[in-house]
Amino acid sequence: MQVKKSEHLISIDALRGFDMLWIAGGATVIFKLNDAINLPITQALANQMHHAQWEGFTFMDIIMPLFLFITGCSMVFSFRKRLAQQGKRKMYMHVLKRFAILWVLGMIYQGNLLSLEWSKIHFFSNTLQAIAIGYLGTSIIMLLPKIKWQIAVTVTLLFLYWSLMNFDFIPRGINSYLIC
Repeated sequence: MQVKKSEHLISIDALRGFDMLWIAGGATVIFKLNDAINLPITQALANQMHHAQWEGFTFMDIIMPLFLFITGCSMVFSFRKRLAQQGKRKMYMHVLKRFAILWVLGMIYQGNLLSLEWSKIHFFSNTLQAIAIGYLGTSIIMLLPKIKWQIAVTVTLLFLYWSLMNFDFIPRGINSYLIC
């Protein structure tokens, strides 16, 4: 019996692991290292482990966009394989299931879902939910049958996002949910 070789790209897996290191608490290691030896290099690294308030840019600010980038890169390969093996209907079911899991995990992560106090549950509040929305939207676009439709939907969504950010269609404060 011959085992079929996986077509994973080691570079994407390595980048995903690097990003997960920081998501899972790699910053704590840097803080502890700085506390222990307190050198200029460790202090510079520790300063990169905080989010910039409104202006500026630190290493910590790229963790979530990097994960979205990795997700998009992985989708190109996994969708091709899954579509060939299972077809479009099962692919849509897979996308919806993954979207729902990410969304609910995001609600659990915020710490209020399991308390069942509905006034404390925020429908959209964290990175997992941003990944879920990005994954769902990108999946729908990728599963469109023609490249012309993919381009048209993408341009329309970009224009819609730009409009929401630049005009007062919606009350102030709600825009912050769209920025993520």
